[in-house]
Amino acid sequence: MLFRSFPPSRGGDSSRLNAFSKRGLSTAGLLLGLCGFGVVAHTLNGSYSIARWLIWGYLQIWGWLIFFCASCVAFGQLLLVRVLRLRNLPALESAVLGMMAGVLAFVMAMYGAGAIGLFDWFFSVALPGVFLAAGLSHGITLGRRLLSELFVAPFTLLSALAGGAGVLFLTMTYLGILSPDALGYDAVWFHVKIAQDYARWKGIAPFPGDYSHALPHLASILYTWGFLVPGLHTAQRWIFALHMEFCILVFTLAGISAAVQRQIGPRPARSGWAAFFLFPGFFVYGLWGTADHIAAFFSIGMALALVHVFESPAPASFALLAFGIAGGLLTKYQAVYVAAPALVLAAIGWSLGWWRLARARRRAVPAESADGSFEADPSPRLVSRRDLWRGPIVLVALGGLLVAPHFLKNIVFYHNPVYPFAQQIFTHSTPTVPDGWLYFEHGMKPQSQNPPGFGDKITNAIRLLRTVSLLPRSAAPAVCSLFVLLIPAATLGGRRRATVVVCALGLGSLVMWALLLVDSRHLETFAPVLAAALAALIVKIWRLGLAARIGLAPLLVLQVAWAADAPFTDHSRAAMDSGIRLIHAGIEGRGSSVLDDYRAGYVALGRAVPLNAKLVIHTFGLSLGIDRDIVMDSIGFVVSHVVPPAAPHACS
Repeated sequence: MLFRSFPPSRGGDSSRLNAFSKRGLSTAGLLLGLCGFGVVAHTLNGSYSIARWLIWGYLQIWGWLIFFCASCVAFGQLLLVRVLRLRNLPALESAVLGMMAGVLAFVMAMYGAGAIGLFDWFFSVALPGVFLAAGLSHGITLGRRLLSELFVAPFTLLSALAGGAGVLFLTMTYLGILSPDALGYDAVWFHVKIAQDYARWKGIAPFPGDYSHALPHLASILYTWGFLVPGLHTAQRWIFALHMEFCILVFTLAGISAAVQRQIGPRPARSGWAAFFLFPGFFVYGLWGTADHIAAFFSIGMALALVHVFESPAPASFALLAFGIAGGLLTKYQAVYVAAPALVLAAIGWSLGWWRLARARRRAVPAESADGSFEADPSPRLVSRRDLWRGPIVLVALGGLLVAPHFLKNIVFYHNPVYPFAQQIFTHSTPTVPDGWLYFEHGMKPQSQNPPGFGDKITNAIRLLRTVSLLPRSAAPAVCSLFVLLIPAATLGGRRRATVVVCALGLGSLVMWALLLVDSRHLETFAPVLAAALAALIVKIWRLGLAARIGLAPLLVLQVAWAADAPFTDHSRAAMDSGIRLIHAGIEGRGSSVLDDYRAGYVALGRAVPLNAKLVIHTFGLSLGIDRDIVMDSIGFVVSHVVPPAAPHACS
């Protein structure tokens, strides 16, 4: 046969042909894209070197910060699930509490390594690496849960408006931390400077020339890690501190949302976190590279822990409270504003646990032995007598263990656990000068504006509860008026008990602030607690119906209009201007070289003297960038104990 019939082509051959064609086209598209990328990159590089683009420096910072956050959350999940057996927490709440536990574990490891001089680049990589590896499986599980819960809450008009405004303010906040110029006075005096010195010393050592360096500084311990990680420019490390504070702020906002969810029941509010920006004090005392917003993160952790204590006063609940209190006090003493009322409320929640147990026994209902787990829709659970007794013991023992590094450090370095306080009690405090405690008590220690008598203090506290939100027009923005106005709504629907607890913690913190030290900046320490309570109150009223919304809307509009100029106060505006100037330097083609201009005089001064030099400065506070041992000759500081008489380096 001249012609031979061929069998018809099969579908499989056609499919293989189509697949081959698709792979070929895909490969061609890849090659074309790479060629185009190369041509464009070469063209751009000719006018502005790609290696000098500012974006790479910020991507480096964010890479390290994501590594840090992932390791803390993962290790915190390990502690929550394996140690505390908190397996059924809502995903967002679990992430926030896990971050709190992980950060504390991270700081404890930093204290331990710093005590034996292990601070170096290898340790900075190994520590979060070990944390991440240890909790990786729990972190992955949490990530899947977060993704599955992300779109559970429906969008409403209120949540869309609040979320949009919140994103806008968060973007403005980030614009203000792009430049090292955003660092505040206290940051360049001690918060970030301490981190610079610890990194140079490769460990934790005493500061005999400045009282402020002996205060609790958990934030500085975190910033120290940013000075240890490899590959960053000096100015990048200063920016790193601002970004670390920003990351903690993001977790604080997540904590506000988690606390709101605990208060309003199974229908969560998607944008409850945005209520934080109703408190105008945040914009006046913004992200400065200081400690206020680090302490605020632990404050919202205390609020969440207290809700757990009232739901089930088991050891796990008290352990969470110990995390929050210890973290706050390790950050700054002003955390006592929240810690003191938190302890009072914890005692009430513990007493209610005993009352519920006694009532159950009278009704012949056996008590459950709480294992520390929580349901998605919690209700008060009975706890065994054994666990009720163990709860406060866990709080005291764990809390004491976690705060011990700071006080032990001060005993070793200064022979006084609370140095520079109480020098008249701890008479062997060093360094000191004759009557040094008088100088500190009346010269350096912040002086309260409160009246001296206790009765007058109480009267003043009550007055401040009414007027504190009006401070913006007489001094500086403080709290949101709506918090005090809407407190009666705490008895409305949802989970009333949780709302009452959070509102009580907020009010108690305000009272403690008014009794101890009236300084509007310190309101930032517990502003997230007030914001969590306020957001829940707004949602509860909003869900009552149209009439309630009509009554609430003018109050919201008035609050927003009243505080709308707060983002443009002096420091916030200057920080945003500095960020814009830095971006503009990139537009001009200066790129990463612009970072060399920041604090250039201080950096040059440090490089001009030997690494082991000790400098006496005839000024107060500002020395970040010199990166050498600094002693101030201000009155009350002991220069002679630090600098030998023979030819010290002095600078003005």
